[in-house]
Amino acid sequence: MNHLIVATTLALLLLAPPLRAEEIPFTHESFDGYRIEAKLALPEGVKEGDVTRVVVLLGGSGPYDMDLDLTTVSKDQKTKNLWLKDVSDVLAAKGFAVIRYNKRPFQLGGMVKAVKAEKREPTDGEKALIKGFQENPLKCYVDDCKSFAEGARKRFPKAKIFLLGGSEGTHVALWAANELKWIGGVALIGFYARSLDTVTYEQIVWRDQVQFRGIDKDGDGSLSGEELKSEAGLARTLAAQMIALDLDGDGKLSLMEYRTFCLVAWSQVGDIGDAYRRQEAAYPAMFEILKDAAYPVAFFQGMWDNQTPACNAMAADVLAKWVWKKDTLRFFYFAKLGHCLDPRESGDDLMYSRIDPEAAKKVATEMDGLFK
Repeated sequence: MNHLIVATTLALLLLAPPLRAEEIPFTHESFDGYRIEAKLALPEGVKEGDVTRVVVLLGGSGPYDMDLDLTTVSKDQKTKNLWLKDVSDVLAAKGFAVIRYNKRPFQLGGMVKAVKAEKREPTDGEKALIKGFQENPLKCYVDDCKSFAEGARKRFPKAKIFLLGGSEGTHVALWAANELKWIGGVALIGFYARSLDTVTYEQIVWRDQVQFRGIDKDGDGSLSGEELKSEAGLARTLAAQMIALDLDGDGKLSLMEYRTFCLVAWSQVGDIGDAYRRQEAAYPAMFEILKDAAYPVAFFQGMWDNQTPACNAMAADVLAKWVWKKDTLRFFYFAKLGHCLDPRESGDDLMYSRIDPEAAKKVATEMDGLFK
């Protein structure tokens, strides 16, 4: 081949823009007839009839949209941090078709806002949807996931269907896969082994000790009036509530008193609710599902994850190797990355960044190799 042609071809390839997934908005009628907005990302040049692998994405707790916008809890709040969108893009670049959808409480929140904007009473159907979710929050999450997976199976009859869950989505994905049986594999980012109650307790009561240490400038294990006055944010909040928090009346806030403050806060804002708690207890435990799972499961875990610490995935790793004797569970650990495989300054860093590009590529590459 002519050397000039080769050089020109290489130059054009280097200058070509990266492949972009085609995104198709659609509305899916879920298990109870509720219509949920979603998007389908198709790899560049792939038609729907040619799709052989589909991944349904599931994010964490809270009323998030299909992109899972983390911008307001990120270090750089001027740049959008759309976690599920970024994950979708990297998977589509590896040849997966990807479905992501609005979480039910987000979609219902939009419905409630529309009713208020129209200055009318909700219809009986709207009331029934809200009541149904309030009484069955976790079951709705699992059944929505199953419904989207079943919808993907009908839409793409040649394709295998996979699930990728992050945080709370790791549980939803495993429960859905456990019930559907035909799911081809599950990927987990930020896995936790026990209940959401346990996770939120650890996050709110124990994890936030880093903030206490940040205010405790002299390192004596208590916060004096001067230390509380010298800091903004949390310190001001604590100073304003010292009359209630200073249980021994010594004019200082001890670490135990601070933990008491955190526990009270958890009881007010971290409580997952009795309905969620009852339903969670009715589903199989995570290790029980993983022990019996016939499909491959890939764990992607940040070692600086302070929301679902790495010991959760590492415990599953030990059990798989030495107790269950299974080789269908794969584990990938990422140094200095957090809950969403995002760069952190330390294990105590609570603020998000966008997913690390190399980690995202690793997720897509390993899923591409494992999920055939």
